[in-house]
Amino acid sequence: APIPSQAVEFSIISEGTIPENDPIATSLRNVSRPEDKVRLYRLPKADLGHPIKRNQFLTRLSRSKIMIPVGQAATEFISSEMEETPIYFVGATGPRGSDFSSPYVAGILASNPEEVLHVIREFGWKRVGLVYTPGYEPLVSMIQADGNSQGMAIVRGKISNRREIASTLQGLIAQTDLLWILGDPLLARGAGFELIIQLSRSHQIPVIGTSLWEVERGALFCWEPDPEGLARQASSSLRDILTAGLQFPSPRIRPSASRGEFVFHPRLMTKW
Repeated sequence: APIPSQAVEFSIISEGTIPENDPIATSLRNVSRPEDKVRLYRLPKADLGHPIKRNQFLTRLSRSKIMIPVGQAATEFISSEMEETPIYFVGATGPRGSDFSSPYVAGILASNPEEVLHVIREFGWKRVGLVYTPGYEPLVSMIQADGNSQGMAIVRGKISNRREIASTLQGLIAQTDLLWILGDPLLARGAGFELIIQLSRSHQIPVIGTSLWEVERGALFCWEPDPEGLARQASSSLRDILTAGLQFPSPRIRPSASRGEFVFHPRLMTKW
């Protein structure tokens, strides 16, 4: 079907680098048509705590018909501030599960469960505990079906709030060989993550994280997507979204389809 001729204004919000040097942001910009207006922004972390500068940045973003944050920090900020503007995130390691219930939110996670399950099988682990928050159920069901087909027992550990973290983790540890964090700052950051690592050490159970941040703080490994492969997938999805008149594809939340690489904690790698 031909792409509609109606012009679309959209913003691409990159983090940590100049957008023009970001292969994902550049690839997404190149999807635009001559009549579209594309704005590239770098997430101004230093200014976000200043109320006036923060509001000025949000005002500029509010002109967009769709916003495309690239990376976890950009996704967290945009999804918390722009609740009624369509958001298509790219390469977020662990958005809040609660955001997935919004019809305005869709995107590509920086995770590839198929490749992670392959490594789990290579290690010989048979009982996998998934730690997740409400909203991640479609991804959990996908992992469970794939894992079960490979002879693994996938045990679910859904955590809705901080009060449930300790009891849910204790129940999982009694049934599994490892814990796999699927995302959400409730579990992948702060006190929730610290408790997961504490229990991992005391019970001698490895943890799979969502990003290098967790590996540096006690997770055994994470998977990172190839930026160029992720850029191709995201650009193809954005082209479909424009073709469909800004309608998101189904399912709205998808794992990465690109190849990537595993990053292991060097000391824990020798231990496990």
